[in-house]
Amino acid sequence: MDSCDQPDIISNLPDVLLVLIISCLRFKECVQTCALSKRWRSVYLETRNVSFKETDFLSPSVDANPIRNALGRIVFVDYVHRWVARIHDQPIDTFGISISYPETYIDLIESLIAFAVEKKVKNLVLDFSNPAWRTFHDVNLDELVVEIPQSVYDLATLESLKVGECKNFDPSKLSNLGKLNTVSFGWMVLTDPETLLKNSRVESLTINDCGELYFDTIKGNMREVAIKKL
Repeated sequence: MDSCDQPDIISNLPDVLLVLIISCLRFKECVQTCALSKRWRSVYLETRNVSFKETDFLSPSVDANPIRNALGRIVFVDYVHRWVARIHDQPIDTFGISISYPETYIDLIESLIAFAVEKKVKNLVLDFSNPAWRTFHDVNLDELVVEIPQSVYDLATLESLKVGECKNFDPSKLSNLGKLNTVSFGWMVLTDPETLLKNSRVESLTINDCGELYFDTIKGNMREVAIKKL
């Protein structure tokens, strides 16, 4: 039998199952499913896991060209605006925003954080670090401009949280979140992290270039600990 005569089992599934399937994909791969058919152009918008990563929109060659980089960031931000505008009552489990040099987009970032809190997400990524820091470890603390609002510290549904390059971040304010078990911090100054680690159920901890923090200061119920320093 010719392969083109084979039934399309996936496309015959109800939308509710398709949403579960695409929610298991990386967000970039989920978006790519919209090219499959007219039906998929509406289904992929219902994914429960949303992650807006600037690097998915800007290739290294674009990043090396200031003009193309600026235009690419405009396209990226416009895409984020349009996506969020389409989402109404549907649930979101995972939400992430990763964008470097965030000072230009403070209003957008604040609105996205408010959106994630409103959706009562389980997994949240707020990463505003410069990608070059991962390679050269040349962290500039003067570039920290985004402050995490109290609403995030109070988000009782959180199970995992990743925060990168945020100003005045205070991990101790997360210690009352009973469901939080995975945390990742990077490229910033941590205020009193020990309170969180001793008084919470956090089991997995990752810290990248966050100043003077050593293994012998880590106390709590951790099963996985990774600390990377300059």
